[in-house]
Amino acid sequence: MNATQQREYEIWILYCNLYLLNIGGVPESADMKTFAAELWQAQTKTKAVYFVWNDEGVGPDKYIALQHRVGHHLVVDERVEAPPDASFGTVADEDAEMEHVTRKAELWAEALAKWQLRGRERFDTSGLSAHGIVPPRPKLWVE
Repeated sequence: MNATQQREYEIWILYCNLYLLNIGGVPESADMKTFAAELWQAQTKTKAVYFVWNDEGVGPDKYIALQHRVGHHLVVDERVEAPPDASFGTVADEDAEMEHVTRKAELWAEALAKWQLRGRERFDTSGLSAHGIVPPRPKLWVE
């Protein structure tokens, strides 16, 4: 993994966490393609395996009693075809879709900002006087 891919990977993790907390669910593969193109290229060199659920119409009692998952595995080359969980088709409400896309871009920008601040403490001391706040250096020598 080169430096750019590592950077995008670290930001992607922050983005996924923010996405989960603010929007819900997990981001789509297309989000990685949009925001972290080099990481997406590296991740899609090999085919992805998705589990496609087939539990429609299965009631809660039967679902709990089942000893296996209802569905099948699907191998997808994401460079050529969309994953099974990707959104597609016409949008019912274009304004809601535009708002959703804008929110994703804002979350990516927020993830980038958090990544840039990693390992740093950010304090706004503009309204404080330094007198008495910063402790004196410890005395290492006895005079």
